[in-house]
Amino acid sequence: MLAVLEDAVDSYRKHAAACDPREQACFLEAKEWFWSDDRSWLFAFENICDVLEMNADYLRSGLDRWRRAVTIRATQPSDTHYEEALQNATA
Repeated sequence: MLAVLEDAVDSYRKHAAACDPREQACFLEAKEWFWSDDRSWLFAFENICDVLEMNADYLRSGLDRWRRAVTIRATQPSDTHYEEALQNATA
């Protein structure tokens, strides 16, 4: 069960900022799995958390905080781009 959880976290993190439709689909699938409260399936997120004695809401909140931080960083100009733009503007 830990392997299922690890795979979902990897997929979520790897594809969180994806532009490719297939990678976006992988991210959305992982996101839906994490945020689902359906316990009817043996490998449902909430069931896995129960078996591993992990707090599902805590993990969700950590994943959400991580995604928001990545999104903020992706929208901010990097120092390298700023320096390149400054050099081009003064050339």
